[in-house]
Amino acid sequence: MSNQNIDICSDYLLQMIGIGKSFPGVRALNNVNFNLQKGEVHALLGENGAGKSTLMKVLAGAYREDEGEIYISGKQVFLGSTRQAQNEGVGIVYQELELIQKLSVAENLFLGNELAFHKFPLLIKRKEMELAASKILNGFGLDSINPSSLVEELGIAEQQLVEIAKVTSKTHFKILILDEPTSALEKNEIETMYNTINMLKERGVGIIYISHKLDEIFRISDRITILRDGNYVDTVDTNSITQSTLIKKMVGRELKDLYPKQHVKIGPELLRLENVSSNILNIHNISFTLNRGEIVGVYGLMGAGKTELGKTIFGVKGGIDKGNISIKGKKVSINSVQDAISQGIGLVPEDRRDEGLILNMSVTKNITISAIDQVIKNNLISYKRERDTAKIYKNDLGIVTGSLETKVRNLSGGNQQKVVISRWLFGNTEIFICDEPTRGIDVGAKIQVYNLLSELASKGVGILFISSELPEILSLSDKIIVLRDGMISGVVDGRNATEENIVTLAIGGNIDE
Repeated sequence: MSNQNIDICSDYLLQMIGIGKSFPGVRALNNVNFNLQKGEVHALLGENGAGKSTLMKVLAGAYREDEGEIYISGKQVFLGSTRQAQNEGVGIVYQELELIQKLSVAENLFLGNELAFHKFPLLIKRKEMELAASKILNGFGLDSINPSSLVEELGIAEQQLVEIAKVTSKTHFKILILDEPTSALEKNEIETMYNTINMLKERGVGIIYISHKLDEIFRISDRITILRDGNYVDTVDTNSITQSTLIKKMVGRELKDLYPKQHVKIGPELLRLENVSSNILNIHNISFTLNRGEIVGVYGLMGAGKTELGKTIFGVKGGIDKGNISIKGKKVSINSVQDAISQGIGLVPEDRRDEGLILNMSVTKNITISAIDQVIKNNLISYKRERDTAKIYKNDLGIVTGSLETKVRNLSGGNQQKVVISRWLFGNTEIFICDEPTRGIDVGAKIQVYNLLSELASKGVGILFISSELPEILSLSDKIIVLRDGMISGVVDGRNATEENIVTLAIGGNIDE
């Protein structure tokens, strides 16, 4: 799209024209155009690395564009800082919330704009601030939240809504950027989020919505703009495009099967749990088996114990309090993470950045660290062995990185996930516990992860696949364990499973097998 063909129009709430942004050695954005109307939800899509976050950080004032122009309500603006962006009515809610956990809801809502006594500016008018916070919360239908409560006492969904209230409560507010707003929410909480978005639309707020969940995009958005490799691809009305066409525009190729799974002959038993409980992790009387080549899905609503089950098996917080764990028919004691690793168990954690990776270490170090003894020669770490090992997994798993010495924090979410998986492959892991392995990664990277897990299963690895995404659970699992309140509410054969019977079990109902 040529900039010469774009007219500046005051009817648009936002126009970003010919935006370019470069970092050392990387052209992140190249002549990108984007516009937003009042009361519209405009989805921004693209694979990880497509330029979505960079474009939004330009709009939010975190980055300064190298080329291009930005207009808000027809007036050119220069957003050289987050404060300037806020003054122009732009706010962003990141996937990692920016609330201060140890402060109250009211203190977070007024952070930087505290109500203070005129003669004693260091003294806060706490009661007045809490009353004002109540009015803000009530305006968003959040009257159940106590303004004096500490943020850490709230659930993640409530925290997210408080963050939105904080960003959008300013009288001059115009534009809201939502980055993966439902990634950690359950179905009923997502509905609450949608209601909040619709309320903001009615107020004339323009909303830019970033998500890898295509079903959400088709439900909540009015238009979609697609970026690929830092370039503008297209803008379409949501109701005018199919999912398959949208994916092709995103990745530049056909993706005929969103959930690839090889048909694998299930082998002998690898893992058995018998009445396993962990009081500290709220897991009770869990019994199931995992065989070679089998993908066992684990599903449940928030708080059901999905993540806690994986951590219990992996020896986190002392492992089990009662019951038995057997591997290859032999009872074993798993009282620590090291015990689990020594038994051939690996955990790909839900929070890969904080629990699965050492962000300031290189790709190489992250791959080899759990089996460092394999790269030691003459009692010293062999850097050649480390590099050779990392190169093998980089090539086999298609890890995209400029250098194996790149800090892993600089990789995309999908490539970070591949690094975590590579670590366990290097450690000769036979039992993979994968907790939300596709959370926060784009559709192309998701398919690569699905292919990788299917390939591992074909080689005889057993996979415990924990996910809150029902389509992938239903498509990839040989059998599905449904949890509720830290206990198994049902086990369903993957061939007969439906969304209806899985959700029925998750909420405590019964199904006819």
